[in-house]
Parts: sequence; structure tokens; C-alpha cells
Amino acid sequence: NQQKQVLVSEGIIVKGNAETWIIDPEEEKDEWDSYIIVEGACCVFTKDKTIFKERLPEGTSFGLDGSVLHTRLVSVLQYDDTILLKITEDTLLKVLVPGSLFA
Repeated sequence: NQQKQVLVSEGIIVKGNAETWIIDPEEEKDEWDSYIIVEGACCVFTKDKTIFKERLPEGTSFGLDGSVLHTRLVSVLQYDDTILLKITEDTLLKVLVPGSLFA
């Protein structure tokens, strides 16, 4: 469909090369990007990174709270073998459908 084509054409591939906090609420600058896990997995922790909450498998999207609400509710750790599709806030807003959860 058209939304998928926009995500694929405008999304940016992010390959992990070390364990990285891909979403870190303590960062001074946040681009409000969201992500889809293409290959591998990520782990979600509390904002302060002290408590593990869940493991996100391939195909999972995350970071929508930042793109839609301009807030981060959790920290997300990307592992070195994980490939993500980064979706900018502008791209996400292009594909949102009126009447959907965030519209």
C-alpha cells in the first residue's frame, strides 16, 4: 500500500555496531524518531535505564510516543547485530490515517 511505500522510501536503515541507547530520554537533543525492528531485537528499560521491561522482536515498532506526543516514556537499547528502520517525525505524520489511534 501507499503508506508502506512511503516508509520504505523515506526510512533510514540504522545498523547496530555496538550496544547503543537508540532512545534515551536523558539526551539533550531528541529528533522524535520512531523505529521498526527489521532484524534482531531491542530491549526496553525504564526511562532511567535501571529496570528491564520487555524484549522487542523483529517487526516491532517503537518510539511513537516521541513522534506523536513529543515525550519519551522509556529507554530502548539496540544491540550490535540489530537493524532498524528509522522513521522521522515528518514521515510518520505523512502515513497516519485519519480515524486511526493517533489521528
